[in-house]
Amino acid sequence: MNVLSVTANLFTIPLVRATANAADGGGVLDVYVGGPENGLLRAAVDQFDHAEEDLPGLYLYGPVGSGKTALARTFAQRWIERRFAGTSGPASRAIYLHAADFQRAYQTALETDGLEDLRRRWRQTGVFVLEGIEQLRERHSVQAELLHTLDALAQSGTLSILTAAKVPWRLPQLMPGLASRFSSCLGIPLEWPGAEARASILERLALVRETMLGSDVVEFLVESLEGSFLELRGALIDLEVAAKGAKRPLDLAFAREHLESKRSKESVGLAAITTAVAKCFRLKSADLKGPSRQKGLVLARQIGMYLSRQLTGHSLQAIGEHFGGRDHTTVLHACSKTESLLNDDPGTRHTVHQLFRQLTGRGAE
Repeated sequence: MNVLSVTANLFTIPLVRATANAADGGGVLDVYVGGPENGLLRAAVDQFDHAEEDLPGLYLYGPVGSGKTALARTFAQRWIERRFAGTSGPASRAIYLHAADFQRAYQTALETDGLEDLRRRWRQTGVFVLEGIEQLRERHSVQAELLHTLDALAQSGTLSILTAAKVPWRLPQLMPGLASRFSSCLGIPLEWPGAEARASILERLALVRETMLGSDVVEFLVESLEGSFLELRGALIDLEVAAKGAKRPLDLAFAREHLESKRSKESVGLAAITTAVAKCFRLKSADLKGPSRQKGLVLARQIGMYLSRQLTGHSLQAIGEHFGGRDHTTVLHACSKTESLLNDDPGTRHTVHQLFRQLTGRGAE
């Protein structure tokens, strides 16, 4: 896959992407930019490139926006180019499915007596890509079918590529056999870009979008923004539009002024969030900042961090500092955990939406 070193810490991976939407406006990069935070990806690509035998499968996991989909499709395409160059037919193509689509297709096939045809289509392929494993429901029949499918693919030498938000043992809805099957794959953890990678991404986006972005502006944005590629792209586009509307150059003074103005208008204070969450859970604000790991308190603290991330412009580090001097990885974990609960637990969803309305005066998005 031709991993290229940019600096001692930075590397790039050429990506295979579907044709960009014409309305995208130059917001897609043709490379993945990685730093030390994604060093295991670099090692995994090296192992992938030098694999002389069939791989047990790839399992990419990380938060939304960490590049799982783009990388999964790139791994799939490179595998086909290597193994099936010059051939045609189903075995030279990849199948791309989301877990929800797998479940729907299986259920429809059961109801229409089309299960054998579906199995044939799924298993006659060069690469099988299944995304969103965390959205598999706790239905034994669906998970058993997936396990049988993966086993059949492995026996025929077909590469399976799976993506998920978490490692298998942190997905409690998975039946043991399926979790074990996922764990046998080559696991590739992914994180949002670190500071050096964010700087490179912003510089590359500015070049693609033909935006003049000085090194001082890049440095300021790197310090002010933390998150995924999509968040970085959104912030850059927002600055471009604002600068054009104000008929001002996108220099450091404007970038600082715009971000500060936006935060003062849109953000809710960390103290207000802490007070509201503590009151909701019948705790004291000091409890959320303390060392206790009591289950109910941990949940309240995680929700507080999640709301702080959603409703303020503060960095992950600043949010962690507010909640008792915790580091940014703790905040990332809290946000990921809360997002999972929002999908799976109606009680947590109701609580978060209620707090959101209380703090902003509007419904949660």
